[in-house]
Amino acid sequence: AQVTGQKVQKTVKLPRIDSAKGVEVITQSSQSTELLQANQQMTEVQTKLEAKKVEFNELMAKCKEKEEALNIKQTKLNEEVKKFQLFVKENEAKKNRAMRRGDDGENI
Repeated sequence: AQVTGQKVQKTVKLPRIDSAKGVEVITQSSQSTELLQANQQMTEVQTKLEAKKVEFNELMAKCKEKEEALNIKQTKLNEEVKKFQLFVKENEAKKNRAMRRGDDGENI
């Protein structure tokens, strides 16, 4: 220990590590390997995502076709309902006329 002014400094000797360069190379190699693995995983995920996008677009196209077919059926059904309502209305009018004629015939 050395005394300088009022401070006491202790000198500690650290052991010399000659293989530190090897550790650094392994670390760099590991980082490179991890980066390559991460890139490979990212590529796989991107490929799966693209496949899902294609699948989604195909499903949406089918849904749109079904929706259009449903709209056509709905339009035809609405037309049939209107025709039926007109038929019922005309029959109701005919029935009322016939009943009035029947009432008029009885009054004679």
